[in-house]
Amino acid sequence: MRSHGFSDAHIKKIVSCQPSILGYNAEKTFAPKIQALKDLNFSGSDLIHLIFSNPQVLAVNFNRIVLPKIQFWQGLLGSRVHLIRLLKNNNNFLTSSIERKVMPNPSFLCSCGISDERIAMVAQRHPG
Repeated sequence: MRSHGFSDAHIKKIVSCQPSILGYNAEKTFAPKIQALKDLNFSGSDLIHLIFSNPQVLAVNFNRIVLPKIQFWQGLLGSRVHLIRLLKNNNNFLTSSIERKVMPNPSFLCSCGISDERIAMVAQRHPG
């Protein structure tokens, strides 16, 4: 983690939130997840903030749980800039059930005739 810019304080908090990660093989578990986030254009402070704020991303199946949520939110919000803003203001968006809690709302708003642009604007300002 240090090789990716995490400080000792970051690592300490991440381990305290997800102590099970100490038993993981770093090369097989962390490296592919960090690389996948880099492939999604998360780097530097954005990457550190994402993992620091959501340490569970290191402990769950990235391709099945984390990646679809990041893709959904980025699509709904309309840009990576808005996704990063959401990350900085809302630490639990990767743990919420998109299927049960989030997806029904834009679908309902669309059925009421509200445009995708208006829905994105609302989601950017008030994602909760």
